[in-house]
Amino acid sequence: MSLDNRAKRDLSIDGVKFATLWLVVLGHVLLFYDPACPSLFNMVPVAVPGAGPMARAIYSFHMPLFFMLAGMVYQPGKGCGAFIWKKVKRLLLPSMAVFIGLMIPTLLYLGYYTPLTWRDFVFNYNLRHVWYAHALFCIFVLNRLCDALHMPKWLKLLAAGLVFFIHPALPINCLGPNIIYFQIGEVFGKRFNCRPAIWLTAGLAFALAFYTAGGREWPPLVQDFYVLGLAATGGLFFYNLAKHIHYHFKEQLGVYLLHPMIIYLIHHAVQVYHLPSWPLIIGVTGVSFALSMVLTRLYHLLVRDRLIPAAKSLLAGGVGR
Repeated sequence: MSLDNRAKRDLSIDGVKFATLWLVVLGHVLLFYDPACPSLFNMVPVAVPGAGPMARAIYSFHMPLFFMLAGMVYQPGKGCGAFIWKKVKRLLLPSMAVFIGLMIPTLLYLGYYTPLTWRDFVFNYNLRHVWYAHALFCIFVLNRLCDALHMPKWLKLLAAGLVFFIHPALPINCLGPNIIYFQIGEVFGKRFNCRPAIWLTAGLAFALAFYTAGGREWPPLVQDFYVLGLAATGGLFFYNLAKHIHYHFKEQLGVYLLHPMIIYLIHHAVQVYHLPSWPLIIGVTGVSFALSMVLTRLYHLLVRDRLIPAAKSLLAGGVGR
């Protein structure tokens, strides 16, 4: 990235992405194999005091916050086709490459791979954590098409709200529950950077709702409002805590895609299916995050910045002859 582009980049949002992704890794470490039925599909909180509530708290807002951040930085660009192709290259192709090149071999090695069909890839089923890249791509495309139709932001937000409350009827998995968070980020993103009185109140509301109402059996509509409220208040609170990091974070997608298999391999290597202590939990989180960041940077340095341009230059020279 050039210095001019880097100067224009909002490093506070990058800092929030960095901190939120650390929560994602921690959340994945806090939930691991069920010892009674070990598989990647049966996960329970590790047997450490406080791990269960912390995992539930993290999971209530960390992925919604990622979608809000995506909405904040969303720029439709000039051409619809060019925008979609850009998202294909930046989201779909890397996620599918990691899925095929890393996840499937790892799952085969662990003995948990189940063959998928084309419907799984099209409708975002059984893709494990890659569901996020798939859903985000679909949301980007939907937003760009709406912008091509000159749909105002408030109308997109209203439509996203309707989709949120009828999401079981949508054919694409994970799209309905998350599209509203993207629109919240696009419409209210600048207001997330607010006074302490506001974000501290949001944090208090999150804590009260989480500790007094969590786990109750409610009608689906009430439950949806509860989930939306936790995501909004928790996201607002954590955003204002993490915005001071100011870090140029360009490895977000790579770290997200790589870290789960690293965690699984670490657990498999040491045969620890329930981490016995908080120091080990933090250690595995740190090692997984750091190693996935190093691998992502190596990819940027060797493959994206050197190998791919060299291949393009070689092909262009061959065609020119």
